[in-house]
Amino acid sequence: MKGAHTIESSPASRRALAIIRGEHRSLAAVLWSLERLIERPDSGTRPDLELLSMMVDYIEGFPERCHHPKEDEYLFKAVRARTHAADELLETLALEHARGARMIHELRHALALYRVAGETARPQLGSLVAAYATFHWEHMRKEEEVILPLAQRVLEEEDWTTIEAAFSGNADPLSPAVAAATEPYGKLLDLITQQAPDPIGFGGEGLERPSPDYA
Repeated sequence: MKGAHTIESSPASRRALAIIRGEHRSLAAVLWSLERLIERPDSGTRPDLELLSMMVDYIEGFPERCHHPKEDEYLFKAVRARTHAADELLETLALEHARGARMIHELRHALALYRVAGETARPQLGSLVAAYATFHWEHMRKEEEVILPLAQRVLEEEDWTTIEAAFSGNADPLSPAVAAATEPYGKLLDLITQQAPDPIGFGGEGLERPSPDYA
């Protein structure tokens, strides 16, 4: 197949895949942090509400409103045009994008309630955080293990050029280079890397995949 033969030497495909996977790693870092902050309060104290709020802001502002729509419009659409092998899964993933937007709205409401009501509202917030994180771990796993390898096999250079151009405009706020010059995401990255309790702080250069279960 022409597409399968050209992928290895395609700069556009390498750049597009690097951006998509990098954005997945940023979301993974925030999800991991959300879970750990809710699960492990320091000495019974409340988690850092500013940090929690900024994490929710990031998820709603970038993955839900930017990354997912571009997956739908460019990556998924291109794969559908080249093969019907993953039509059912692609439809499921698109529906999950819509579901994720609803879940983040519920999470934001639970965080606002926790801010006002305190520890009595913590179980609800913790439950929603866990559900949202589990939902997205599985969603990203399907994309990484099925859709991206399939895209590498079937997409042509022209497809990758379009996808790479679309995702290059994303400017992930948690990319270290972008975060350093952008507020409030520079502060969010700083909080995640420097202030979040162990084992949340990542340190070093850039973000590593935080969960041993996410590959």
